[in-house]
Amino acid sequence: MKFAHDSWLLCARWLTACIRILDSKSAAGVRPVWLTNHCRNALTRWRELFGPALSPFVFPSPRNPDVHFVDYKTAWRTAAKKAGLADRRIYDLRSTFASRANVCHATGLTVAHLRGHASTQILPTYVRPVDENTRALIEAMDAARKNQRVGSGSVN
Repeated sequence: MKFAHDSWLLCARWLTACIRILDSKSAAGVRPVWLTNHCRNALTRWRELFGPALSPFVFPSPRNPDVHFVDYKTAWRTAAKKAGLADRRIYDLRSTFASRANVCHATGLTVAHLRGHASTQILPTYVRPVDENTRALIEAMDAARKNQRVGSGSVN
């Protein structure tokens, strides 16, 4: 769920074993939240801790489960510090998701859709080049040059 905007995620509801963003600043933002098996299993365990009848919200307020959790910042700072990521904001995870999707060869359109964007224009803001991709590209280009036949009319 690293791709969901924090305020949208806090009000996410359980709906037949999936999570949907129902309120967004754009139509593209209203969407199902696709989860990896790892994330789905973690959320299933989370829900089992309280029981499905506790709240319709994935992250209910500890004081009143009829409303969603509102302030995540203290919890984020504590968890980030324990993980050695004290200098990271939760918002930084949006770039992490986009960059990891890029490494997995997701198309720009797919990444934009998963992040709730109507177009791919904003992606350069979030997607960072990954050293492994750059290295693989340079090695592939070098191999292609070496495999090129002499006299093929191409410039090396």
